[in-house]
Amino acid sequence: MKKSIFLFFAAILCAMTANAYNQSAVDLYFDNSVAKWENCYVYIGHSSWTSVYPLTRVSGTQYLWKLAKADFNGGSSWNGATGWVVCKEKWWDSKGETIDKFVHHGAKNVTEKKTSAWSASYIYKADGTKSVTSDNKTETVYKLASSTKSNYTVTISTVEGGTLTVKDYDNNAVATGASKIKLTVLKFSAAPASGYVLEGVQINDGSTTTTISASEINTKTHTLTSNVTITPVWKATTSTVTVTTSATNGTVTGAGVYEEGNSVTLTATADAGYQFKNWTVAGAEVSTANPYTFTAEEDVTVVANFEETPKATIYFVNNSGWSKIQAYAWDGTKGANPGWPGADITTNKLGEQIGGFDVYSYTVEQGSYGKVIFNNGSAQTEDYVWTDGNYYWHNEAANFAGGTKAQAEEKFSVPVEYDYVYLINTNDWAKAHIYTWTPEVAGWPGAEMTKEATQIAGKDVYSYKVVKGSTFGGLIFNNGDGTQTGDLTWQAGKYYAPSKDKWYDDAAAAEAGLAAPVVNTYTVVGSSAPLFGTAWSTTETANDMTLVEGTKYELVKTDVSLTVGEIQYKVAVNHAWTESYPTDNLTLNIPEAGKYTVTFTFDSNTKEVGATAKLEEAAVVLPTVGVKGAWDGWATTTTLTGDDTSASATVNIATAGIYEFGLDVDGNFQASGATLDKT
Repeated sequence: MKKSIFLFFAAILCAMTANAYNQSAVDLYFDNSVAKWENCYVYIGHSSWTSVYPLTRVSGTQYLWKLAKADFNGGSSWNGATGWVVCKEKWWDSKGETIDKFVHHGAKNVTEKKTSAWSASYIYKADGTKSVTSDNKTETVYKLASSTKSNYTVTISTVEGGTLTVKDYDNNAVATGASKIKLTVLKFSAAPASGYVLEGVQINDGSTTTTISASEINTKTHTLTSNVTITPVWKATTSTVTVTTSATNGTVTGAGVYEEGNSVTLTATADAGYQFKNWTVAGAEVSTANPYTFTAEEDVTVVANFEETPKATIYFVNNSGWSKIQAYAWDGTKGANPGWPGADITTNKLGEQIGGFDVYSYTVEQGSYGKVIFNNGSAQTEDYVWTDGNYYWHNEAANFAGGTKAQAEEKFSVPVEYDYVYLINTNDWAKAHIYTWTPEVAGWPGAEMTKEATQIAGKDVYSYKVVKGSTFGGLIFNNGDGTQTGDLTWQAGKYYAPSKDKWYDDAAAAEAGLAAPVVNTYTVVGSSAPLFGTAWSTTETANDMTLVEGTKYELVKTDVSLTVGEIQYKVAVNHAWTESYPTDNLTLNIPEAGKYTVTFTFDSNTKEVGATAKLEEAAVVLPTVGVKGAWDGWATTTTLTGDDTSASATVNIATAGIYEFGLDVDGNFQASGATLDKT
């Protein structure tokens, strides 16, 4: 524990007069520049109590005591008055007024312990005025502590490498073996000899060693609490060596500044496509090892040299017409490239063909792989053996090691024949794709088809070719954007129209099948003028039939008054007799007079003609009424004419007279007894 020195002061209870400061607490300051105590305290003593108060260091050698009423438990009223404590050193209050005298019973500058009952205490301020307290308590006054030296011994070890200077807090030098140091706080400074640097200072009190680092040597202090031995730690310095590096197509780590004689390790890392070659200094090779380790002897620039990695290329002849070519390789220094289905080499198509087939290349670092499978993401070759520079193709046995270009050309020297399948774009798709399975040529939506230069029925035609004789489990045409046909059967050489869902054997059949149909007009003609307007007229447009569904036409006549009998009819094409159906006239029977709805039907495909007559309202039948009279000896019946409400008849009478007559109804004469006067 640090040793502290108390300041002993008289405690004064001050009840100030009206001209005293009226405040509840007073800040009192102490100047420690002379005493230089490590810690400062105020000791207040009374006949019945004592208190010790630490002073707070506020800056430099200035300490603060916040004097408050609670600091005095003497019993008399303090009344919030300002009080001062004074000693032989310099004090001042929060107002900045200096306090330099302290008097009890007229005795000035009290500096020794004294206990007595005083009737009054006085405080003298700098201006010579005084205030009188009303306190009459027994006070204890303690003299200021006079001891300012410690009883500790400091031993400073002498070590080769420089000079360590130790001083007390008042900058007085402390020599080795010094005892009773005036101040207990020690400061340090160091002067290294040439070739040395200070690592730190070790302070040992016999049981514990405290270290002050070199970076703290000018700022950190040590407070004595026991005898100590102080030892500086010096480190010899050596010359340094700078190692720089240079590299193209790669990077180097390990450059820097090293102490002479130390080990240096440089590591080179090649960029993609390159490999490490050697290390050179001033153009001369110094090593081919990587990493490269050497001893730092002088400044040096080491160059890492790289060279292109040797490459290996193989080729694939696309004899299966795949739209996408991928190469999955493994069993080498690179592991697998990447996972299945491997690297896409579709864009590596060469400008040449072998046997009419496109050729693709695949290039990697030499020795990367030992096996390869070519595939389109679905269909694939067997596991082939990688042979640099060789050509490969589909449908060879496992472990096929490829062949030379000449061997590939010999294998595919026979002209290749192809089968085609065609799509007539009757649905006006923006693109046309074909997806096949068993085998799958390409993943969904399949291979994009080739647009032909010609059209069929005004529609674009797309083709897809495969090696002649190829077969598939099925196919789907689609636009690559969600619209597709159903599952179709492979039909080599044929044409498919989606709008018709129909295959055509060739282009001519497709043209005929998809040609725009001729639109004919079908008119019903017949013998009844009430029904047809004009009997047997092919130009009566009112009798043109209407297309109802597919190839079925219909003509409906309503509210037609017909009499009992037969009506002859048939269907004429395009308002002419050149073509009519059927060959012989048909007969529509009207069994009862009345108003009818008559419906005629015609199938333009089967050429079948039919008619029905539905009686909507039967006709009203009036009896035949005639008049017969004596004017001609009852020989002649004259029929009355008119409507269903009235009728009349005119008869010729040659001789004047009065004649009897009667009515004949439907051949039944009924004498009425009525007479007719002919004057």
